[in-house]
Amino acid sequence: MLSPGTLLHNRYQILALLGQGGMGSVYRALDQIMNRAVAIKERAPAPNVSPQVLAQVRLQFQREVQILGTFSHPNLPHVYDFFSASGNEYVAMELIEGESLEQISRRAGAINEGAVRAWARQVLDALICIHSYKVIHRDIKPANIILKLTDGRVVLVDFGLVKLMDPNNPHTLPAVRGMGTIEYAPYEQYGTGNAHTDARSDIYALGATLYHLLTGRAPAPASERLLDPAALPAPRTINPRIASATEQFILKAMEINSRSRFQTAAEMKQVLMSLIVPPPQVPVTTPAAQLSTQQIVTAYCVKERQKRQMKDAKRVTLKNGRPAMRGVCSVCGTKMTRFIKM
Repeated sequence: MLSPGTLLHNRYQILALLGQGGMGSVYRALDQIMNRAVAIKERAPAPNVSPQVLAQVRLQFQREVQILGTFSHPNLPHVYDFFSASGNEYVAMELIEGESLEQISRRAGAINEGAVRAWARQVLDALICIHSYKVIHRDIKPANIILKLTDGRVVLVDFGLVKLMDPNNPHTLPAVRGMGTIEYAPYEQYGTGNAHTDARSDIYALGATLYHLLTGRAPAPASERLLDPAALPAPRTINPRIASATEQFILKAMEINSRSRFQTAAEMKQVLMSLIVPPPQVPVTTPAAQLSTQQIVTAYCVKERQKRQMKDAKRVTLKNGRPAMRGVCSVCGTKMTRFIKM
């Protein structure tokens, strides 16, 4: 493990450890040339790994970096640099400051439908992009979608299980072998029989993710559903506030048979955009539910350069799905916005 202050590649100063797993770690670092915070992903396999496995892991890591480096999309992380040091591989990436949707769901329970739809649209935009490069993610889940604090965008992260699609031989070119997370993985990703993963596998995983966010609980694994279809309760039986059309949308994405799902991310987005937008909701399980428009609301006034009381405060849902309070400064009349924690 790298200590704070360590300088990598004569450029990146390690500031803190962000996360650690079996094959490496992720650090917060300072890019001293560009003077910006970055995430440094380290691939450092355990010392008892065989040379053959070690070579495969390194090749897979390089492939992941090469794949990410081809993307330029607001809902995907940017790759800045790739290098080796002391026998390990490193990649410098955009530091996504925010919370994962898993963290938000764990705190808030079932999340309001307007926010979830806005996030789904952004993830579908990201999938349209990566699928156009013949790449599938294979590990979409709430933990791998980050809500940025700066602008409210969601970013699809962790491409450790990416696979390159070959229409002539769908069983080839896995960048990294792995089943993904069982609650969100489609049955064909289990590696049984002649089934193979393709773009529709990501569609299943996104549907399972939306199920979790709207109900507050992870769906039953596809293997259990295959044996007992009743293992997956309809979303509205858990959260009756979900629109019926949204429930059908999710269940179609989560069909066991891939031919019964949406066939492309573009098709799924088109259907999503055609659904009637539900009225703004605030989950009763979140702090936002206790924020009433009758309470005194304060926010930062850019003109007064200090906090002021908000006049005519109204609760709204922003375009990115975040709930907020909007009004005007009680002193100078400048428009004000205060974000509500979900």
